[in-house]
Amino acid sequence: MWDSAVYRQGFYDYTERIEDASKLKKNIQYIFFKAKTPKTKALLYGLDFEKLSQKNTTMPGFGKADVVKYYKVCYTSTMYLYQTEGENVMAKECLACGKSMGAFTGKVAVADGHVCMDCWTKAGMDITSLTSGPQYTGAAIKEIIAIKERNQSLIANFKPTKKVGIISFDDNTQSFVIFKSKKNQDLYYYNQIVDFELQEDGESIAKGGLGRAVAGGLLFGGVGAIVGGVTGGKKTKSVCKSLKIKITFRNNPRQTEYIPFITTETKTGGFIYKTAYQSAQDTLSALQIAVDMVNNTPVEAAPVQQAASGADEILKYKGLLDAGIITEEEFNVKKAQILGL
Repeated sequence: MWDSAVYRQGFYDYTERIEDASKLKKNIQYIFFKAKTPKTKALLYGLDFEKLSQKNTTMPGFGKADVVKYYKVCYTSTMYLYQTEGENVMAKECLACGKSMGAFTGKVAVADGHVCMDCWTKAGMDITSLTSGPQYTGAAIKEIIAIKERNQSLIANFKPTKKVGIISFDDNTQSFVIFKSKKNQDLYYYNQIVDFELQEDGESIAKGGLGRAVAGGLLFGGVGAIVGGVTGGKKTKSVCKSLKIKITFRNNPRQTEYIPFITTETKTGGFIYKTAYQSAQDTLSALQIAVDMVNNTPVEAAPVQQAASGADEILKYKGLLDAGIITEEEFNVKKAQILGL
């Protein structure tokens, strides 16, 4: 006898856990689970099957081997802590919501303590990103949740001027939405982007961001133009396991976002790889155009505020210089522009 079942493939609600055989539908594929212990059952219920289903690029879904691998990735991480009965830690509370966390309560270690899995997922973090917990404080996770809740009405009324992959851009409000799933969407503003880079199997292929153009490749060139332009003598690989864009933000408690294009082993000579690479190039171009719009937007300020605003702008770019985000030459150009030299 089984405990629960989830949909295996197709456009279904992967958050649903079916425990009654009478609710199973004919001609639908399911994966059935039978847990040996209550703890294992709780762990299975904590898996984000909706997230897992999106890794299939042709149609949402997964197989038994995918579930086993996903389970191991999620629960062999030392960042995912489950308390056992008898431990003298029953009074611990989530730093984001204040909920008590006892035996069999999923929790993620953050910089200053722990947050519950509910808050972690409400913040838009998936269960495979547990190792990033120390990058955040409990207060930051709480703020991210509040921002996501405030942005829901903005996202509901969002009117994009263009769409590239899972990102929708609105040049009128200079904002964009990353559509991860029906229940997980995030809104950011162009001026929050610090930089972004395309990564293939952990190697940086192309970069762009504030005060710079995409370095190392052609924005609108053919597939492979970025690789050839950046890596030069890089050995050609027959297989790619990961292709994603990393976006770094400022003035936002969430510091990074990853836009995935390839998440499973893919032949570099095949159609899927070439299509994914073209999509990645298009996304890089759209992000750089968004950043350039911020750079070229004239700042309107009252004359009495001009000196202070100019000083603030110079300090801002000095901070970027010190952080290594822009070069000294780029800083001097911006400084001259601000001072009208």
